[in-house]
Amino acid sequence: MWFYDPKKSTFTLKVRFGVNATPDVDGPFDGPDNISVSPWGGLILAEDGEGVQHLIGVSGSGEPFPIARNDEAEGSEFTGPVYSHDKKILFGNVQTPGIMYAITGPWRHQR
Repeated sequence: MWFYDPKKSTFTLKVRFGVNATPDVDGPFDGPDNISVSPWGGLILAEDGEGVQHLIGVSGSGEPFPIARNDEAEGSEFTGPVYSHDKKILFGNVQTPGIMYAITGPWRHQR
């Protein structure tokens, strides 16, 4: 994930995802594709790698952390993470069979 600073016209690599060598167990996250910015400035990513699928948070310092794990639909990915207008609920969708989860906090600012 790259950070672009338009004032300085610079790009900075903030976080990098490799390949999870053991995709059937929780391990290094891989293949994130849907990206949302959290209300506090971090990122929320929907993992689309091999094996176990997660919603991943990424702190402002570039540290990834798990938010949710998809145990409902094997082989299906999370999509379209987004917070409610009041910032209290994170919605995460599982592509197949078309389930939407409402994940409540309390949320705190990640550094």
